[in-house]
Amino acid sequence: MQTTPWVIAALTVVGCGGLASSNGGDAGADRGPTSRLDGAASDARDAVAPPGDASRFTEERIVFLVDTSGAMVLLDPSHARAQAINQVVLDHAGDTNDQLAVITFDSSIVTAAGFSHAPDETAVDMSVSQANDLCDYESALDAAATLIDKDAKATPAATLAHTRYRVVLLAGSTPDPQCTAEVTPCGSTTCPSMMYCSVGTCYQQILLCTTPRADWGTAFSPPVNPALYPDLVAGADYNTAAIVDQKVSDIVALQSKDKIGSVELDAVLVFDPSAAKSPLFTPFHLNRDVSAAWLKQLAKAGGGIYVDLSTTSKLPF
Repeated sequence: MQTTPWVIAALTVVGCGGLASSNGGDAGADRGPTSRLDGAASDARDAVAPPGDASRFTEERIVFLVDTSGAMVLLDPSHARAQAINQVVLDHAGDTNDQLAVITFDSSIVTAAGFSHAPDETAVDMSVSQANDLCDYESALDAAATLIDKDAKATPAATLAHTRYRVVLLAGSTPDPQCTAEVTPCGSTTCPSMMYCSVGTCYQQILLCTTPRADWGTAFSPPVNPALYPDLVAGADYNTAAIVDQKVSDIVALQSKDKIGSVELDAVLVFDPSAAKSPLFTPFHLNRDVSAAWLKQLAKAGGGIYVDLSTTSKLPF
């Protein structure tokens, strides 16, 4: 995981959801989104549901968790993510009690060193306009939880009790790679072990799912950086719906763990309707309804709201 105040270095444009692969083509074939999350939020999330009275919060700290996978080149051609984030920054500029941070995720995670009262607009534009490879939701949500937990531990208890943390997830892709050793439901059928479901069809999982990390430097051309996907273990579940759902619940559970006033996750769909006109749309299994359903479930698990960015120019945060 990299750490930077706001800026992510320029990266090669390849795809999440099937636009391309850094693994010589073989490892990234037939990528596609899953159809839904497999289960409800955990008991921990239910136990710490955010209170409804927003007036009790004197401080707000927003973490923008931004999908920068290769698919976003197609799904966000006008850079709506950066525009939306900068509008929120402007809206909060007059309140020194409010702080913001940006985490971007694709094959790697680039996280803010901490929260800031006045993020740099140019740096935000640069950080969220890049695109690289696949989209690692599991590690991204871990990074958001770590950032909040660290900040909460450094905040006086009296202030923390009146602080609301919001993770605002802006995404159009679904998890990739997605690995499972389990038999999984898929429309009217089931996918056997080590296959994943995309819009009712089973596909072979990429080789990262079954190749030991120690072999990533020699098994793929070009080699895969062993620092990527830190929790991925060959043959084990990774980035599955159930795991991602639990990661969201872990974020919300920080409310109780750290005695925070409120913690929630909101989800913003960034999926330009014009993407359907691209010749890459069908071959790579891009599906707006699937992505919307995915993000709606994450917002539900996070106790937050769902927003379709194609229907508004301003986020309600």
